[in-house]
Amino acid sequence: MTKEEKMSLLKFLYLNEETQTFLCNDLFQEFMSIIPKTKCICIDNIGPATRQNNFNEALVSVHNFLIKNNGYKVMIEKAFSGYEQKFLEAHLLMGYVFYIALTENKDIDIFNDKSSIFYTEGPSVLDMIY
Repeated sequence: MTKEEKMSLLKFLYLNEETQTFLCNDLFQEFMSIIPKTKCICIDNIGPATRQNNFNEALVSVHNFLIKNNGYKVMIEKAFSGYEQKFLEAHLLMGYVFYIALTENKDIDIFNDKSSIFYTEGPSVLDMIY
């Protein structure tokens, strides 16, 4: 992923600097305690069934977290107003996986590397926004 592509994805996922700070320094730290990084990016995800299972488990974890943590839910819904709940949860998970890739020094494209739960053979979000 080029620097320009990463910047486009950052703007799409995190909206603005204030939201990015909240997500990366707060929400994603909470996600780390409920969604193992090794489920999001790992060699086991090369198998499509495992990758799909890990994606589903992570998405359910995001959903359950928001149900149990109304304060976070309110803040997130304010920042991402207009997002449908299911889309919002997937968006947050995508932001989390991208954050992991950036902070763990995994220089991977989360959409084109089979070790990522966001791997796709078709056009990716990045293809649509860049």
